Amino acid sequence: MTHGPLNLDDLRLRARQALEQASSKSQAHLDIQEHDWPGLLEELGIYHAELKIQNEELAEAQSAIVRSLNTYRLLFEYLPQPAVLLDSRGFIEEANARAIAFLGLPPAKALSRRSIIQFFDVESRSRLHPLLRPSPEAGAFPAVRAQVRTGGEGIPCSVQVIHLLGEDTATTRILLVMTDLRAELALRESEQHLRQVLEHSPIPMASYRMNESREVFFINGEFTRIFGYTREDVPTVDHWASLAFPDPAYRRQSFAWWDEAVEHASQQGSPGAACGTRDDRSHPTPHSALLHAGYLLLLTN
Repeated sequence: MTHGPLNLDDLRLRARQALEQASSKSQAHLDIQEHDWPGLLEELGIYHAELKIQNEELAEAQSAIVRSLNTYRLLFEYLPQPAVLLDSRGFIEEANARAIAFLGLPPAKALSRRSIIQFFDVESRSRLHPLLRPSPEAGAFPAVRAQVRTGGEGIPCSVQVIHLLGEDTATTRILLVMTDLRAELALRESEQHLRQVLEHSPIPMASYRMNESREVFFINGEFTRIFGYTREDVPTVDHWASLAFPDPAYRRQSFAWWDEAVEHASQQGSPGAACGTRDDRSHPTPHSALLHAGYLLLLTN
């Protein structure tokens, strides 16, 4: 919504009418001498200049408001997440392009005053209803998990509800932002599957982080079965080294080679080094693979 600058002619006409009305009511109390008119005209000129300056400042302030509104509208429209603007009763007033696609709405029906609640399953509605009730304060509620129903398919998502207070309840608006969780859940499921594969692998495996302490964060069952060590026994690579290489000189020699070899582990693997177990049952050869979070150590006899 835009407004042009104030109409000075219309303002002058309304001021003259107000003065005439005031003059007719208090004519008996006015005693303006002829010599007072120049001073009055000067004051009127000053008032006119002040009104002109105020009009320019109002016009500039209004332009700034319009620019801000256009900026926020662009932010809303191009948010990387589905977002809808609701009235105080939870009916859709505006929806960005991602929300229209996410909810499966034809563009022509996107703003047809539909309740946002109807797009969620029954369990999700019970979580969202309290968040959509009128709030005395502006602000965001913690995100909640929900299921969006589109075309018979349930889409897991995270929903953030933000109350935008107006001058009264009728002008209060609610911003609802949705985050599609399908990719995140699929990745989590894939990670769980990979962890199960590593955990039940017939090859002893351990993983450690590429930090100063070289913290061991994973040891599979076969590693514990063969070597007798759990993650509590070897919280870091140094703990494991003191147990696997009891002789200090040999440990220094082996890890000098190890530190050099592990730099090239992701390209060419690493040669073998004798490695003892708790009961000296075997002498496996370690190989390493460079991972995003650290190194995966594979030990073969």
